[in-house]
Amino acid sequence: MKAFPSSEQIFGGNAVIGIKENTGMELRDYFAARAMTVILETMLNTQPDTSVDDFQFVSIDAYLIADEMMKVRGQ
Repeated sequence: MKAFPSSEQIFGGNAVIGIKENTGMELRDYFAARAMTVILETMLNTQPDTSVDDFQFVSIDAYLIADEMMKVRGQ
């Protein structure tokens, strides 16, 4: 499933000459990005000495959360 699909008309003068389609991003990726934002904000506020290795775990955790959100949606 996609998040933010869209289409817009392309004009040539006053006439519509085509449609530009944007398929959007995967809903799972959107959920992971939103989860990652909260995880990172919390982590950086509570653990200022965060290392690069910690960021890999954040990515994994974000997708685990996204997968659970997809399950709840019935995907």
